[in-house]
Amino acid sequence: MKRAAPYLLFAGVTLAVFWRFLLFGHTLYAVPSLGAQFGEPQQAPRGWFVSAYRHTRIGDNVALLAGHLRQYNEGLKANELRLWNPSLFCGLPAYADPMLHPFYPPTLLLQRIFSPDAGYELFLMLHLFFSGVAMYLLLRRGAGRSDVASTAGGLIWMLGGYNAAWFSTAILAGVSVFGPLALLAILRGIETKDRRRAALAGIAMGMAILGSHPQHAVLTFLLLLGWIAFAAWRTPESRPFILRFGTIFALLSVGVGLVEILTRLDTIENGYRDPSFDHIYFYSEPWRLPTYAVGMLFAKVYFPGAEWEAEFSVYAGLAAAALAIVGAVRHWSEPRVRYAAVAGAACLGIAFLYPLAWAFSKIPILSLSPPSRCLFLAGFCVAFLAAYGFDALAVEVRRAPRGIAWIAAAFGILTLIGVGPVRLSNGAAIETAIGFALAAGAAFAASRWKRPALALAFAAILFELLPPFLLFNDHGDSSRLSQVPESVRRLREIEGPWRGSGILGTQAPSTMSDQWMSDLVTGNNLLALYGVDNIGGFEAIVPRSYVTYARLAGSKLSPAGRTVIFTKFESPLLDALALKHVLLPAALPMPSRFRKLQDFGSVSLFENRAALPRARLAPSVLEVMTEQEAEKRLADSRFDPRSTVLIEIDHAMPDSPGGEIAWREISSDRLALEVGSKAAACLVLADADYPGWEATIDGKAAPILRANLAFRAVEVPAGTHRVEFRFRPSSARHGMIASTLFLLLSIGAAFTRSKP
Repeated sequence: MKRAAPYLLFAGVTLAVFWRFLLFGHTLYAVPSLGAQFGEPQQAPRGWFVSAYRHTRIGDNVALLAGHLRQYNEGLKANELRLWNPSLFCGLPAYADPMLHPFYPPTLLLQRIFSPDAGYELFLMLHLFFSGVAMYLLLRRGAGRSDVASTAGGLIWMLGGYNAAWFSTAILAGVSVFGPLALLAILRGIETKDRRRAALAGIAMGMAILGSHPQHAVLTFLLLLGWIAFAAWRTPESRPFILRFGTIFALLSVGVGLVEILTRLDTIENGYRDPSFDHIYFYSEPWRLPTYAVGMLFAKVYFPGAEWEAEFSVYAGLAAAALAIVGAVRHWSEPRVRYAAVAGAACLGIAFLYPLAWAFSKIPILSLSPPSRCLFLAGFCVAFLAAYGFDALAVEVRRAPRGIAWIAAAFGILTLIGVGPVRLSNGAAIETAIGFALAAGAAFAASRWKRPALALAFAAILFELLPPFLLFNDHGDSSRLSQVPESVRRLREIEGPWRGSGILGTQAPSTMSDQWMSDLVTGNNLLALYGVDNIGGFEAIVPRSYVTYARLAGSKLSPAGRTVIFTKFESPLLDALALKHVLLPAALPMPSRFRKLQDFGSVSLFENRAALPRARLAPSVLEVMTEQEAEKRLADSRFDPRSTVLIEIDHAMPDSPGGEIAWREISSDRLALEVGSKAAACLVLADADYPGWEATIDGKAAPILRANLAFRAVEVPAGTHRVEFRFRPSSARHGMIASTLFLLLSIGAAFTRSKP
């Protein structure tokens, strides 16, 4: 029972977080942001006491991840790995989203067995539990910490800082579990001079790469390489072995994660992303950055102002940071502690000190995300050092209760005085004061009554976790995800295929307000979630050629390049996108070719009577030699997309005498059409062109041509033919083969006898 206690504690905390999912089917998707578009009042989650501050939500998971998972899940149920999402920007690769992790084995398994939403919740639940287990094993077996201290470090890793705040987006799932396991294998391997553990570390790091946001995976990989280099530097007699160990680890890590690496490089090469905006957004006030240090507790550099709650994550973060400082000071003579302390401080410096953040933003690849992501590594180091601090306090166990009691008393005094959110009028502050009292009681009981002390400590955690959970997102009713809006039901009755744009609803006072623009960004993705293929949307990286076309068509592009939205529809280039219907406020001025069909609350349904079919035969083809030439002609107001199609090719193509097109198959990454024409013709498909698409005519390969700068076309012979398009990117195919081979090689190396 004693050995099982840490695991039971991690399981208890996990159940405390996910009980609403397990009992009522609730979800961590930000469903309130969906309900807001239907005019539903926004209610903050209720704790034991009502907070005076609005609870913040991260809507990326419902706006982005939910739609990707539905298409991904549908493909796996059909025994296919579908990697194309046609619902945003006229199509983009699903692996452009850093939350999906389509090649990560747990994602593949859970989405193959369960529904997309149940698979998502189980994915998060399992990774929360095993993140605590992994950090516990690292601290217990790799760092030699006591059982209680290792358990405390595991809890801090599960619930504190960056890991917890972004937990519901799943971007840190893989690295939260496999990052600590990789370090455990490294520490044990170097200590015992066992090269086989380099293979185990490589497997773990490769899994972290497959199951995490690429920036966090890269940063963790660099942290572990630095750890190996530090060990080699301070032990010259073991340096040759350690360098060989590190080389094996690095090669196998990259090899196992190669499919994620190749597909990410694919999106970087062919996608649009401007990281300079992130740097400006987070670091526009460099002299105030040090005052944002409390953001570590929220996991963001950008201070959220008056919208945050005084709840568990803040004070747990303060406690963890205090323990980490104690651990670093008391155990400074140990090399592991020195490295973790220096690395953690460096990560905080990069996040909060402008000169370091500026230098970080100039490093290729790393510059694609803001320096604030280094806070994740700081959280890793804090959890590691906190276990050392816990053991240091355990030596003087009588002082610890008094320290916690003083903290509780100080917090009580601040509450009475009223400092920021810490005031009697804020229920969340009272809630936290009770949590501190329980923690102090646990500390006083620890020296004499261990079981009651554990019960009180667990109660202190559960007191905060049971009502709203520590995250920005709380569990909400998932039924809204399956309740198709009336406007979407009306759209589904319209024969297609065609595309739309717009918003499900809005409470914005005007179409010029910030709220309206925010609603529109979310609305495009929510329309896509319900099955309406969209010309706009919000995603991490948007296909570069489509961004150029959308600009010419009058779109608004966010400074970072993640959002493409349309508020004006005058350009005839929109007609060539098969834009048939839009849902927008009736007060928004629309061109004459749009007619209003029906009102749906705060928005109206408009039909574009000039929309061109999604697949058509080009009446006239104009050959262009370069993208620049195509862009120049599209920008010419005299260009008519109804009569002319630009094809990037170096020889003449036939104009079409007309013909018939019938859709035979439509899925996310496979299309089939039957095309009949009396003479050779150019078939134009208003779907985004992207490397990896292949075309066949009657089963024989046919080259895909780029039409109108961003779309697909093929030359079809005279007669009736079956034309098929299929998305089979070489980055994914070759990467999956390589990752599988490296995984098998790593497993073989890990279980093969070898001499040091």
